Amino acid sequence: MIISPESTIDRKLRVLLAIIILSFLVLLSRLFYLQLIEYSRYNLLAAQNYLRLDPVLAPRGNIYDRSGHLLVGNVPEFNVDLLYPDVKNRNVVIGKLASLIGEKKSQILQVIARYKKEGELYMPIQVAGNITRAMLNKIEEHKYELPGVVIGVTPERYYPYKDLAAQVLGYVSDITPGELAANPHDGYHLSDQYGQAGIENTYQKYLHGRDGVREMEVNAGGTVLGEVGKVSPRPGDNLTLTISARIEASAQKALAAVVQKAQSIRGSQVSGGAVVLESVHSGKILAMASYPSYNPAVFTGMTTQNPVSAVDGAGHPLLNRALLAYPPGSTFKLVLATAALVDHVVTPSTLLYDPGYVKLGRHIFHNWYTPGFGWMNIINSIQVSNDTFFWKLGLKLGWQRIVHWAKAYGFGQKTGIRLPDEQAGVVPDPAYNKTVNSNYINQIIQQKEGALLQQYHGNKSAPGYLKATTALKDYYQSQYAWDTAWHRYDTLNMSIGQGYDMVTPLQLADYVATIANGGTLYQPYLVQTITTPSGGLVKKTVPRVIGKLPVPASVYATIRKGMSLDTSPVGFGGTAVIPFRGFPVPIGGKTGTAQTVPGSGSDSLYIAFAPVHNPQVAAAAVVEHAGAGEEAAAPVVRDVLASYFHVHQPLESYLG
Repeated sequence: MIISPESTIDRKLRVLLAIIILSFLVLLSRLFYLQLIEYSRYNLLAAQNYLRLDPVLAPRGNIYDRSGHLLVGNVPEFNVDLLYPDVKNRNVVIGKLASLIGEKKSQILQVIARYKKEGELYMPIQVAGNITRAMLNKIEEHKYELPGVVIGVTPERYYPYKDLAAQVLGYVSDITPGELAANPHDGYHLSDQYGQAGIENTYQKYLHGRDGVREMEVNAGGTVLGEVGKVSPRPGDNLTLTISARIEASAQKALAAVVQKAQSIRGSQVSGGAVVLESVHSGKILAMASYPSYNPAVFTGMTTQNPVSAVDGAGHPLLNRALLAYPPGSTFKLVLATAALVDHVVTPSTLLYDPGYVKLGRHIFHNWYTPGFGWMNIINSIQVSNDTFFWKLGLKLGWQRIVHWAKAYGFGQKTGIRLPDEQAGVVPDPAYNKTVNSNYINQIIQQKEGALLQQYHGNKSAPGYLKATTALKDYYQSQYAWDTAWHRYDTLNMSIGQGYDMVTPLQLADYVATIANGGTLYQPYLVQTITTPSGGLVKKTVPRVIGKLPVPASVYATIRKGMSLDTSPVGFGGTAVIPFRGFPVPIGGKTGTAQTVPGSGSDSLYIAFAPVHNPQVAAAAVVEHAGAGEEAAAPVVRDVLASYFHVHQPLESYLG
């Protein structure tokens, strides 16, 4: 069969036409895809050739004291920022920048790596914060050698009172990767500041605000030509605290004076202290001071990976000692008084004889006043802090009733105040005693087993090793079996706030407030109101009752009577007569002297309420290793109460 040339040409033309039509269809479909489907993306890319989006960080909310005095605010701070996409010849530019700002090139690269890991290289990367005017001028002088390097302005925390209430307020620093991961839907970036302690941390979500953005027109070289649009940031909400800056300052000054005086007498073992002042009818905290303190502003502009290590030194100023647990000493005796009076173990007129000691088996436990006070009732025993009387009450009550009433006052559990790192303290019982001592015994056994294993060259299958370790465990568990059990000796110890008893100064303030108001246990709080930047109310704290103790009014009247004699020279004289000599406001108080680690001295404690006949406030103070309660803690409480009641008499006490 012969195929004509015309047929061949027609077929080729048809194939060519099909190819042309198919090509047009492909082009049309691609055009459709680009114009309609991918329009937004490519429009954004095109815009980014001449637009740059710069974040505008929102100022954090302000924090005020109860009278409206600014405790924490914001000031503008100059930073050196790196706009990574705009940096040309990055190796050279970063090296030049490092030499100008006095940083190592490797440190800047580490910062860039963090932003890269979080997918935020498009954000301004802060490489130096809180720069001086001299450094700013230096950067400006070399700006043509530093493409992509700009001076940024951000709001930074400002503390007008410096170290005042630092442990309550807390501090802020760059958000950590962990905090970023924990808040994936809250719009945080690596450039954000995040509360790391205190109220700054607890109320982060209110204080943070919402960032804005500026649309900046740039040329092909990245030079800013002007601003073409802006979404303003929304500042964070403002907090008004229950704290009084005036009283807080008095508390901090008193603590510093007492600690420094005690250090001059007893040495560096006196490491710090805390004091709390609380409203007895609401739980409002009027002052919460911890010493030593620090200025939270030192964290501003810090670029170190571990800023805490740069601040926390001798005395550990970052610790809020008001939330740390200490042995309560004789301040705990009021728990015994409550239990004994409610359970009718004694009446206000019951007399118990104090020869100066209590004998338990072959052991003799001496009263702090070794001659003894003779016949005493509960009121006089509170006044002079009679160990013998309360030892006898403890043995009559038994550990179960003591534990019950200690927990009723809130001991052994957190108060629920909205601050991080609050400790719960300890109310010991037989189970706790067994756990603690068993753990100690097991540690000894593990150490001995390690030594045995070395003898057997690390071979646990060696003949004799299993037999030796079994004998070791049997020996120590039998040897220390007595220590893991609860004994009447432990009840004696607990009765005067020793042994494993542990409470915080905040718990003590809440405890004495409960005694002062007649049995209502309030949850302490620090934030009075949260308001918007324009003043609108976001949240208001109302007093919250967390317990109502079933204690007759007559019982509290008896306890308060004994406490009122603590500052009186009547009879044997109260234990805090000297610190409160001449004080015009009648005080009800109780000293505490708590033994701690042997050789380190006793902790000094004092709790009080005032005025006696119409209680308004309760206070609690502890000074570490500073001696008797009247020597250090009572003068601190005296000065705090003097500030609250506007008493201006000089302190005639331990301070001299």
